[in-house]
This record gives sequence, structure tokens and C-alpha cells, in this order.
Amino acid sequence: MLIISQIKTVEYAIISKKGDVMLQDLKSIGLKDMHPMQIEALMELIGTTLKLAANTKDRNLLTSVESDCDELVKLFGGVGVSVTVEEH
Repeated sequence: MLIISQIKTVEYAIISKKGDVMLQDLKSIGLKDMHPMQIEALMELIGTTLKLAANTKDRNLLTSVESDCDELVKLFGGVGVSVTVEEH
């Protein structure tokens, strides 16, 4: 299941060279704002990336890729990605 959101304001922390923290609000695009073909292409890329990582049999790599894909989906307003490995 993929839950999408509208354009939202994201708060970014910018740290100056002096170490001061400044907050800046920026608008971001959500999956709802994208063309369906763009969403499909993004989801296919994520799916293929996860499949390739799973086929390496390297659990550390799969965990890392899962985390990266999860963060990417969340950045666009989705719920995220979770991988369950079944061994036969």
C-alpha cells in the first residue's frame, strides 16, 4: 500500500560555518503531485533495487538498501518500504 501526500513544507536545518543553526522552510513535492508514470518508474526502480540487494544474500547490504529506499519513499510523502525475507 502506498499513501501519498500533497505538497508540504519541510523544515531544513542549516548550520553556518560559525556553528549557528538556522531553520528554513522549503516546499517539497509529494507523490500526489507526480505524474502516474513518474510514480510507477520510481516504484519499479525501488523494487528492482531491493530485489538485486536480496539476491546478493548479504543481509547487511539488504538492510542498508531497505533503509535507503524507505527514506526515499518517505521523502516523497509515502509510508515507506519494508522487506521480509523468506528462505526456502
